[in-house]
Amino acid sequence: MNPIWSRIAEALPMWLAPNLVTVIGFVPLCVVFVASWYSDPFFGQAPPRWLSFSWCGTMLFYQTMDAVDGKQARRTGSSSPLGQLFDHGLDCVSNLLQHAAVASIACSSSMPWILFSMESMMIGFLLAAWQEYHTGVFPTAAGEVGVTECQFSVMSTMLLAGVLGPEVWQGFLLAAPDSLLLKATAAVVCAMWVAPVVTTLKAAGPIAIQELVPIAATFVAARFWQPELLASSPRLVLLLTGLNLFWMNIQLIVFTMARMPYSPAQWCVLPFVASVGASWALPVSTARSLLIFHTLVFGSWLLVWNASVVQQLKLKLGVSMFSIKKCS
Repeated sequence: MNPIWSRIAEALPMWLAPNLVTVIGFVPLCVVFVASWYSDPFFGQAPPRWLSFSWCGTMLFYQTMDAVDGKQARRTGSSSPLGQLFDHGLDCVSNLLQHAAVASIACSSSMPWILFSMESMMIGFLLAAWQEYHTGVFPTAAGEVGVTECQFSVMSTMLLAGVLGPEVWQGFLLAAPDSLLLKATAAVVCAMWVAPVVTTLKAAGPIAIQELVPIAATFVAARFWQPELLASSPRLVLLLTGLNLFWMNIQLIVFTMARMPYSPAQWCVLPFVASVGASWALPVSTARSLLIFHTLVFGSWLLVWNASVVQQLKLKLGVSMFSIKKCS
């Protein structure tokens, strides 16, 4: 794909900022995410085929723009830590959006597969950021399987669902939590990520493993939502879970660049676990209201925190966000 990406980059105007290239690729993903939520808020029915094609097309477009933005930065001499943060930050968010596609089209009505697919898609990026924090190297592959291959696998899933209908996946994956297929797939995914864990532990020592505890705690807690709440608000549950993982991921990225210590004590885990507990202690309607409130407050706080980081980097580096010109 690199020759194609290089040709696209060469066709871009020199005044177009790399971060703007990333945003141009990211916005269509957000639009299809909203359309997907509106079309099937409860993962209760097969989505229309046009949605599968839309996901496939927007994923391919984002992948292309995400690959081109770095080339555009080198062409224009505008590479900066701010661009790296922006690129990796949107990659984190796009991971959440792409999981929404997999959940609604391939795993609909099967919460074990929905939760497992989120864990599989998020853990790779989290471990990569964790490894970079300790070794200075951001891995883009697990063995022979790289980011591009994973993205094309997801896009192929969407394309096949568009051609044959989402039932082709839903019938195959409708499985109980103790199914042999689910366990076998989990074993393969775990095996893929043994290498980055071993590499990081060799560089940083066993103490680094404590930084994975809040991530593991989030994954474990997500398995214990009250079933009625999970059935009535599955997308909200996944969104809140994803935001918690995003928060830990973006910290690893920022603190790696700033060479600041990353704290294993992540406060976001406590309210998350509390919300899971409240889903059992409160009536479903009340627990759902609490879930909405928690998601809105935490999401708003994340926006403020990230905006503050971006502003500080702009002032420190003297660069603009969406313009190649230097800040005055």
